[in-house]
Parts: sequence; structure tokens; C-alpha cells
Amino acid sequence: MAVDFRFDGFQPFSEGLAAVQLGERWGFIDRRGRLVIPAEFEDGWATSPGGVRGGPPIGSFREGLAAVYKDGSWRFIDAKGVAIPGRFVKAAMGNYGFRDGIASVCGKKRCGYIDRTGRAIWPWE
Repeated sequence: MAVDFRFDGFQPFSEGLAAVQLGERWGFIDRRGRLVIPAEFEDGWATSPGGVRGGPPIGSFREGLAAVYKDGSWRFIDAKGVAIPGRFVKAAMGNYGFRDGIASVCGKKRCGYIDRTGRAIWPWE
């Protein structure tokens, strides 16, 4: 069995981890089905103004980081926890996450690019 039926939703595996939904929260499992990142993240699109969906509710891992939504903002995590603290209104998702060490993000007023440390490398706010 590839996915345990105890999950309410799931995303495809990427870099050895897959996002899974437990109730209203999302976390990540490894290929053995073990929950390795606790289900503490929200559905990023359901919590957006008007509930407008624009892609998956949680990001997939790309270049070691995934976009997740918690406490009103997007942030990026690595396989051990938060890597780049949340402060983004919008973050690159899925196949559009980090690419060549940079990711597209939006603040409250403008958009731009960050590096893997969260430092703005092209102005955004």
C-alpha cells in the first residue's frame, strides 16, 4: 500500500517526502509512511481571502525546502522544521518552489525573489 487510509488527503512524493492531511492540518510522511514532520500546517488556499484556490494547499519539497502555511503566512521548511520564517502573503509552490537556489514570494505590497536563507535578492517589499 502506497498511502495509509488514515490520511484525509495527500500530495505526491517529492525528495522522499509527501504532504498528508490529518483532519484540517497538513504534515509530511517518509516513504515508509511515518509522519516525520508533524501535521501543524494549514490549507494555504482555504485560509486565503475568499478561499480562492490557486494550486495545492501545501508545497512539495524542491531543493530541500517546501512552502507551507501557518499562523497567517507562508514560510519554507526543510525536513527538520522551519528553515525560513513565515512572512509571505504568497510563496512559490510545488514545481515552482526553489529553483537554482531562489524562490518567488510576495509580501503585502510587492513580489520578488529570496535565496535559501530568506534574504531578498531582488526587491520585493
